[in-house]
Amino acid sequence: MMKIFQEDPTFRLLNSSLKAASLRHNTISNNIANVNTPNYKRQLVSFEDQLKSNLKNEKSPVKLRRTHPRHIGLEKEISQPQVIQDNSTSLRTDGNNVDIDMEVALLNENTMRYNTLAQIISKKMSMLSSVIKGGR
Repeated sequence: MMKIFQEDPTFRLLNSSLKAASLRHNTISNNIANVNTPNYKRQLVSFEDQLKSNLKNEKSPVKLRRTHPRHIGLEKEISQPQVIQDNSTSLRTDGNNVDIDMEVALLNENTMRYNTLAQIISKKMSMLSSVIKGGR
């Protein structure tokens, strides 16, 4: 059954999205913890823009994979989340560019995103379980 999760592009995309949301939560929490650290530069997670670009870009890496001797599957690479540093200037004299209000808002938004992804995965697992049990 684990092979299903590794080969299903929807599960792989949901898994990558959940990892990105988790990494984003940790990154935002780190920004909040360093709000008063001199010269600290906020960090952010790049994932959704990369994913959109990969899916739209016809030149993105595409692999053909055989899932059955009589079938050929088409699989695109799924982007992985990356932490990047925001080097934009700050209005503060200590060089820190963390805006606590923005970080809290981003944390709330990310929490909703994470919960939504978890619900989608749970629903997909429930549907898969129902199929395996024969609809009972």
